Amino acid sequence: MRTADPRPVFVVGSFVMACCWFTPRLPRAGEHVHADRFLMEPGGKGLNLAVALARLGTPVHLLLGVGDDGAARQALALLDHEGIGREHVHAFDGPSGHGVGLIDPCGENAIAIHPGANHRLTAEHAQAAHRTIASSALVLGQFEVGDEVLIGAFEVARRAGVPTVLNPSPWRPLDAALLRLTDTLILNEHEAGELLGQRGPLRPQDARHLDALRSWQVANPSTQMLITLGEGGCLSWLAGQADPERHPAFSVIARDTTGCGDAFAAAWCDAQARGKAPKQAIDQAQAAGSWLARQAGVLAALPTRDELDDWLRALGRQPE
Repeated sequence: MRTADPRPVFVVGSFVMACCWFTPRLPRAGEHVHADRFLMEPGGKGLNLAVALARLGTPVHLLLGVGDDGAARQALALLDHEGIGREHVHAFDGPSGHGVGLIDPCGENAIAIHPGANHRLTAEHAQAAHRTIASSALVLGQFEVGDEVLIGAFEVARRAGVPTVLNPSPWRPLDAALLRLTDTLILNEHEAGELLGQRGPLRPQDARHLDALRSWQVANPSTQMLITLGEGGCLSWLAGQADPERHPAFSVIARDTTGCGDAFAAAWCDAQARGKAPKQAIDQAQAAGSWLARQAGVLAALPTRDELDDWLRALGRQPE
């Protein structure tokens, strides 16, 4: 039996024109390395999340800021192509967001981003979308926009009883007001290490790291956590769990890990919007991340509903 059709997800989005160089290895400071290949495509964490959800068949409402440049025109054309409405897209004078990524043959990467119009979204833009937020299954935010618009959107969601999900990437310290409004955190091992005040990424096999995680959960009992660990799978601490649970990764040969976290977060939110059980939601999220790791690039590689369901079956999991 198939799960129910999903309710919409409201995404506090961002747009970055992504320029990626594929290099034999990541360069050291001051070193020039010749790239084997170049890729340019519309991207940004918020746009990736929205497109990933739409590809999976979840209706998406997208709050987005764009500039007055050619990159913005490409972003708007993409939204039309993916069936994502423009009712909460705001155009500003000046540049759209732009980013650069360096990717080595093992899929490791280094990324830099100029936010452009993304940082011109305010709480007023979120509040203007209050009816849309109130009718959504959940609100999904990320850190390529400022705290003001995220707090505005999450405040509207909290008043309407709509769950909130935050993917705090690229990392910055969590604003206390934003954390109080966050029901679920989805973050990677490096971000988790920063959150917990550890030196380096979270290592679940390290008793000190697990103690720090437990202490954090005691201090923040109303916030669930999902922590992606790359080839180490993921760690969940969801409502009803007495302790964190480790979920092994699906074994794949990684080609490009850029965007795997976006695919994971979007697939987990899609599962929530469909009312899937926690284990199915985590299986779907990990499958989406592993699917993307085998591809080059992000946007073109995000899976459709049929592709992800077929991949889950190939991995020995039931999609529904």
